[in-house]
Amino acid sequence: MGTLAIAVLWIAWIAVVVIAGFMTLMMFAFADSPGAGKAAKLMLGPIFVYAILAFGGSGWLLMHGTGWSIVAAFALTISPPFVVFLGYNLLM
Repeated sequence: MGTLAIAVLWIAWIAVVVIAGFMTLMMFAFADSPGAGKAAKLMLGPIFVYAILAFGGSGWLLMHGTGWSIVAAFALTISPPFVVFLGYNLLM
């Protein structure tokens, strides 16, 4: 892979990390029903730990960039908002 392609890949990954992190935080910000507030309190710490591990793991996968590890890195990067959504559905 060329240098330009690697640079574009890393820039795209950073953009996806920022967007996924923002979406995850916004899912907590709009927990306005009483049940959602209780679920958000239970999920807050574990989700932050999961997001840090997911973003770190996806960065590691991206550094070892084979075809499938790049796909897995981006899939892992967008997973925290979906985990929050799943948590709300399971805890409410």
